[in-house]
Amino acid sequence: MDSDYIFMGSEDEASTYEQSRGKWIVADVRQSIGWPEKKVLIVFRGTKVLLFPEEDNKYPSVAVFIRPDLPEDNARKLILHFLSSLAWTESRGIEVLYWGGGSRPYRMSKSRFMSVIRPKFRITYLPDPADDDTRLALAFYREALSLEHLAYSFLSYYKIINMRYRRGDRQKAWIRRSLERLNDRDAEERLTELRSEQTDVADYLYNSCRCAIAHAGVNPTVDPENVEDRNRLNLDLPLIKSLAELLIEEHFGVKKPGTIRREHLYELSGFKRILDDKIIEKIKQGNADLPHEINMIDFLSVRLWGKRKFAALEKMPPVEFRHGDGILVIDCASENHLVLIALGLDFKNERLLFDPVNGIATSDDGTAKAAQFAADIQEFLCDYYGNGSLEVWDSENEICLGRCNPFIPSNIDMRKTRESFEQAKLHFLKVAEKRKEKSNNALAADS
Repeated sequence: MDSDYIFMGSEDEASTYEQSRGKWIVADVRQSIGWPEKKVLIVFRGTKVLLFPEEDNKYPSVAVFIRPDLPEDNARKLILHFLSSLAWTESRGIEVLYWGGGSRPYRMSKSRFMSVIRPKFRITYLPDPADDDTRLALAFYREALSLEHLAYSFLSYYKIINMRYRRGDRQKAWIRRSLERLNDRDAEERLTELRSEQTDVADYLYNSCRCAIAHAGVNPTVDPENVEDRNRLNLDLPLIKSLAELLIEEHFGVKKPGTIRREHLYELSGFKRILDDKIIEKIKQGNADLPHEINMIDFLSVRLWGKRKFAALEKMPPVEFRHGDGILVIDCASENHLVLIALGLDFKNERLLFDPVNGIATSDDGTAKAAQFAADIQEFLCDYYGNGSLEVWDSENEICLGRCNPFIPSNIDMRKTRESFEQAKLHFLKVAEKRKEKSNNALAADS
């Protein structure tokens, strides 16, 4: 299950959606993932989902507007599925405390408590499995993350293993086969500790944890008032969590966020949908006749996630294709070739490439637009150096073709770099204003 682009609307778009009149379903939640500070609109399964920030007297909330094709029960289920997918990608707990709603997305009042927020809230991966068993596994995972009761949290993780292997002997056999493939530090430390005590780890997790929690009157039994039992389960939790994650990924096919980042297939996913597989293979092999065969999108836009659209980098036709060493380079030009930008599609390494030093250039034809475009590029580069996340879009269909992780510059003075870009931007804006004024005066004189 790969990562599709997750649409996130602006605060203004969220506020407009909030004004919809009819019937709303609202879930007030308790969460530890880090909630947005402002209203956010997210599209999940083709439905707009509205996230409200936590306030002094309001819970963080998720709201969905009821439609004829989305009745109330289905809306509740959609919200729960959304939360389970979000818990999976963030590996943090989130649970619904109250259900509400009305003709507007009304929220429950609460007493004030510490908030868990994230200044730059972004979702880049949100799996949406269709089959019921996979959905149930994600639901158990979210439940385990959200429970404050250690024993019940352990049991929820273990239920995921139980879904795949019904009998205890098969569960233990799978655990033994899987222990060497765990890559969580806390889980590995606990595994080393248990092995140093010459413990059969699979048997221990099954008998001393799973059965001891689920059954009373057997030996051993987890005692809720026994401090040693509590401390032991606290140490065991990362181990069973890692095993549950491994099974979800390998059996149910839901990739872990770390796998998505490691594969980084999202960087070229859209381009691979529009380019023929044979052409991509030729690019990898360095076929010299390749450029004549390429059928690319008519207009491309280069953007930075969370930033405004720059007119200088919108709706640019590809004007030239170059390739070598498995990389297809697309040269795009803005109106009158005032801006040229080169984008690299590295199909060998699944990378979207952009060189902020040599990969972008501006031209000056003496017009106000040329100066305005130059100011745009200075702001774009300033934002890009400030950990900007590059995105390339199909301009006409508003589809993201590829995106990069946030850019991390090295060996530069970031403060001085920002100051330099800001000064250059202001300079070009002044030039644009002077040119506009001169052009308007000339028009007035002609009339």
